Amino acid sequence: MYFFALLDLLIPLFLICTGTLKTVIYFFQKKNFEKWPVVAAEVVYCKLYDSPHEHSFMGREYEAIIHFKYTFRGKEYQSKTPFLKGYKLFSDMGSEQNILQQFKVGDIKNARVNPKIPELAYFSIKPIHWPSTILMPIGAVLYLGFMFGYYTMIKNTFF
Repeated sequence: MYFFALLDLLIPLFLICTGTLKTVIYFFQKKNFEKWPVVAAEVVYCKLYDSPHEHSFMGREYEAIIHFKYTFRGKEYQSKTPFLKGYKLFSDMGSEQNILQQFKVGDIKNARVNPKIPELAYFSIKPIHWPSTILMPIGAVLYLGFMFGYYTMIKNTFF
């Protein structure tokens, strides 16, 4: 029983920490993005990811998948992350299709490369999705509160 209680505590704490860390990284990189060097990047793969999650409350999941390659300081890299963006709980097919229409295989676009971590390069910055950024930690905290109340009730009732 204590194992499951610990697990019920650790999972939401992990979600809170992960979401917070991703948001902090987003803002730190966004702050420095304009200072990063610009390189020519070739789009090598474009596809709309369309996955039905039949047993999920979120429904279908859409994402524009864009891979590109670029050369920085004489070394070639490939990236599967075309945009610096925060976490988004609910994807929108229309906005993902609009993104995909801007890119075709073989297109040469400007990308900015993180000079300290050249494996990180982005075409642009997408605005942070505030509902998802706020909803994840609030949901995890509410879950923690519920589980704390539940285990307190069980402890007081049976022990």
